[in-house]
Amino acid sequence: RLSATRPLLLVLEDLHWSDQSTRELVAFLIRSLRGVRVVLLATYRSDELNRRHPLRPLIASWDRLRTVQHVELRRFEPGEVAAQLGAILGTEPAAGLVDLVFDRSGGNAYLVEELAGLVRGGGDPADLPPSLADVLLSRVDALSPQAQRLLRTAAVAGRSVPDKLLAEVAGVADAEFYAGLREAVESHLLVVDDTGRSYAFRHALTRDAVYEDMLPGERGGLHAAYGEALARDPDLAGDTAAVPAALAHHWYAALDLPRALPASIAAARHALITFAPAEAQRHLERALEIWPRVPDAEERTGLDQAEVASLAGEAAYQAGAIDRSLSLFDQALAGLPAEGDAVRRALVLDRRART
Repeated sequence: RLSATRPLLLVLEDLHWSDQSTRELVAFLIRSLRGVRVVLLATYRSDELNRRHPLRPLIASWDRLRTVQHVELRRFEPGEVAAQLGAILGTEPAAGLVDLVFDRSGGNAYLVEELAGLVRGGGDPADLPPSLADVLLSRVDALSPQAQRLLRTAAVAGRSVPDKLLAEVAGVADAEFYAGLREAVESHLLVVDDTGRSYAFRHALTRDAVYEDMLPGERGGLHAAYGEALARDPDLAGDTAAVPAALAHHWYAALDLPRALPASIAAARHALITFAPAEAQRHLERALEIWPRVPDAEERTGLDQAEVASLAGEAAYQAGAIDRSLSLFDQALAGLPAEGDAVRRALVLDRRART
């Protein structure tokens, strides 16, 4: 409808991180956008795609379409690195600095930016080892202890976190909280989103590096704290629609399996009614994985294992994973008592036959 009145550009960033339902939506749009004034622009990081990455076959199929143009953004040459450094530093960089930064970054524009930030802050990029994690974390290490603590807390939340939720989990006084946030924002590690109520990592790679640098126990404790906060007050999430999946993720990451089990089933039900069957299947299969390790699973969920397997089979069918759907229905049938409800067994057999 928008394109009927004016040309429309629809941009999807970082497709390499997309879930299955998003990839299927993009594939549908690429096949279906005909005769309308719409340009679909999707970006992805090619070095994130290993041989088994689910985006690879889609890209290969799109390359054969005449309506699709593939633009590869190559790494910067030394002259381009010099231009980028000059724009960031506000002065023409010395030839030795350009050579050093080019060698350390490999022409990656993001790493050039990070190394330029170190130079601008008085650091010496020559002291940095060439590993990506060290480059990313060196900026974090320069912050005060309270700012580093807030960054670690934010990293456990994901790529962005509402300020009220972050404050609740961080558990620090307002003055210390906002001082640490300001430091992280002024260091270009966090940015304020368009709503003015959430903070996001300026680069997702930085968030990943901070998260992986934490000790397992530290990560688990923060995941548990996020779970407690969201269970106590779902409005802290800013968008209550995101709460079911967030709770399932945090309880599982905290290894609190008795809570992760019902949360995974609740997240699956929410995913099904919001047309994301692949994500529902993932939540339900995780519930099946957890089930044997939760002694009172039936009391906590109000279901038995066969019913969960049947729901997972239905979700897999809707997601197009037909073979997996059949396996899950077989698992549901095997889990039914031999002398149980004949009608229930017949319904599962009927659903399996339709699949």
